[in-house]
Amino acid sequence: MEVRYQCVCQQLVKWSDLNSCKECHSISCFRCQEFEPVLKYCPKCLEEPGKIDQIFCNRNCFQCPRCNISLVISSEKVTEDSKSYVFTCTGCKWSFTTPPTGKIKSLTKYVLELYNSKNSRAYELMTHLHNKKQLLQWEGRAFKFDEIVNALEGNAPRSFVQRLAAGEKLHHLINEELAQPLQQDMEHVLYPKRTHLKCRYRYMCPKCHHTLSMPDQTPASSKLHKESFAMNVLPHIRIETEARALGVDTQDPTALAIIVMNPIPMRAVDFVLSASDTLFLPVRKFTIPSVAPDDSQLDRSQGKDVNLQILEHYVKFIPTCMLGNDHKLNRAERTRRLGNRFQFQGSASPTPPNPVDYDIEEEARPLDQGDAWCILPLKLLRDGLHLLNVLVTIGDWQVNLNLHFKQHIATIT
Repeated sequence: MEVRYQCVCQQLVKWSDLNSCKECHSISCFRCQEFEPVLKYCPKCLEEPGKIDQIFCNRNCFQCPRCNISLVISSEKVTEDSKSYVFTCTGCKWSFTTPPTGKIKSLTKYVLELYNSKNSRAYELMTHLHNKKQLLQWEGRAFKFDEIVNALEGNAPRSFVQRLAAGEKLHHLINEELAQPLQQDMEHVLYPKRTHLKCRYRYMCPKCHHTLSMPDQTPASSKLHKESFAMNVLPHIRIETEARALGVDTQDPTALAIIVMNPIPMRAVDFVLSASDTLFLPVRKFTIPSVAPDDSQLDRSQGKDVNLQILEHYVKFIPTCMLGNDHKLNRAERTRRLGNRFQFQGSASPTPPNPVDYDIEEEARPLDQGDAWCILPLKLLRDGLHLLNVLVTIGDWQVNLNLHFKQHIATIT
């Protein structure tokens, strides 16, 4: 079921689009964050431009005019003194072959000349209309020839000035048309596009202006020197049908489930839930206790796969409904949980506490729970846009999460 989180800017975004500020603990998305560019580069040759205001790469880098994939450039010898350049797209298989040409200094300038020659008519009309605009300023006014020559100098072609000097009337020049003989429609030709430069940004919190993410300023690197993704810090909450959450068939179309996962199992998280009047919450308060790390229990002796042991430990933190049958680790974990469904095997305390505080119904119980995750019941009262408010407490840090989702009783299967 699609769930959207409400940002401080009131936009509804995905969980992966949120950032959490470590200074003021506010939640923000890229739409409301402040940003500034830190690097501009070409995505093909990974070179930085020579000018600040440059927007295209000038190092013979081209992209497909159809799908924007980088083009492969090759040359074909035509004669002893000339050759053609072939541009090929590996995505949509588009190709372009230049006319035979001699030795050229810059392939980029040569392709631009081909493009300009193809669109020379458009540039000719633009120049003609611009000249008319300059001449219209003098229509109906008394002027001397020297005045209009000085005014048009640098703005109109020399032929206009010479024709005025020869005695041609100003209104003749203004009313002159730039007609073109009727020709057959020419085939539309697409030319290679110059590669657009890309930019990397530093994003800052909209409240305290603290840096949220800082990319590496090396074009060939994609790592972040600083990141603050909310999904790495705050619990992830999903809404599913009860049948899907438990893997059983149910006839109740109003039965939903709240799946809560703690991304950092070594720390405890407290939750307080509230909802709109379209939902009923049997459980309003609960705690996911901390889980002791098992790194010290890894067998690093010869012949033991440490990575496999890490995966065996990680799979314990995945809810049962999300464990597939495509790998033996998932099947082994499912078998381990049979008969011990509501126990926290890796709890830091010797006697695992009950993670749920039942303040609404004495008989309310979680549907399923395990190490660093829990599944709670949720009842759908009527159709509409539903709101679930979750107050998350991690130590002395409190964050208020607003979840929005839409579900109709008649469409639940």
